[in-house]
Amino acid sequence: MATILQFKRSFDGRDTRIMYEALDLACAQLGTAARPHRIRKIIAQRILKAMEKGERNPARLCTVGLAALGPVIIDPVTPLARAHASSIVSLA
Repeated sequence: MATILQFKRSFDGRDTRIMYEALDLACAQLGTAARPHRIRKIIAQRILKAMEKGERNPARLCTVGLAALGPVIIDPVTPLARAHASSIVSLA
């Protein structure tokens, strides 16, 4: 499980679980197990900002966290990449 370290305010247990879920999902989609801690920290900080503004949907928080990195290449073995690949229709 990824770690969220810095809070500007306190969150209850449910909110903390949502943040962990969003961060874990984002890291899994990027294959960040081998990536530097600073990448996870950037994602977590953006998730925290969105939580402070009231967002509680883990999928949207994941998207917000990933957006902090700008355009990225998703690891082709992740569920998101497989779903994207399967949605492409061949025109040939």
